[in-house]
Amino acid sequence: MADGAHAETEPEGIEEAKEEQDVGSLPLVIETVTRVQLGARRPWFPQCQEVDGRTFVTLTKNDPGLCFLVTGKGQNRHQKRDPHSLNVQWWDDARRMRQAACSALVKKHMLSALQEGEAPPRIRHPREDDKWVISRLVVVDFPEVEAFGMAAREMTMLWSIRSRDLDVELEEGNLRYIIAALSASDAVVKAEVAAEPKEMASPRRKRRRLKKRPSAEEGGEKAEEG
Repeated sequence: MADGAHAETEPEGIEEAKEEQDVGSLPLVIETVTRVQLGARRPWFPQCQEVDGRTFVTLTKNDPGLCFLVTGKGQNRHQKRDPHSLNVQWWDDARRMRQAACSALVKKHMLSALQEGEAPPRIRHPREDDKWVISRLVVVDFPEVEAFGMAAREMTMLWSIRSRDLDVELEEGNLRYIIAALSASDAVVKAEVAAEPKEMASPRRKRRRLKKRPSAEEGGEKAEEG
């Protein structure tokens, strides 16, 4: 029994020894976590990225942590219950304003390359790849949020035409504005799907249904008369 017990514990000891030997070659990861908290609400740990030495936070409509930060309630998108989410109009408005700012930069870039005496070129729409030629950063003008007395604000964002996410420079003033704007924005109401129209029976089918079949007694009387 003693030999058997020794045999069972031996592999574990060997494994510990190997782990001690390999500790110098194990990968080591160091992460800097961004933590945002509003009052006593649950903290939010957003995804961030560094661009040109500046930190940008990624805003996503379906981020449950952002939803709790803004509303103080957990996200609920269940169809059979009262929905509770950040599905509000502000997201579409912000994307339109971002694209308008990108369009303005494209126009400025094209006109700046114009030589004296040349006819102005036809200004094209912005493209996703323009960020590598014109600028990765774009300054977007946001209107005031009257419901919370929040003044209009300029926010630096990452250039994007297709992305539904919004990458905004991580600043206290920007986050306070965004929280107020999301809180004041109207909810997006989904249009109800119209019920499929029922197939109407043709007049010929109706006439066939209205024709009364002779009963068994009527059939017998006709046979006796014959």
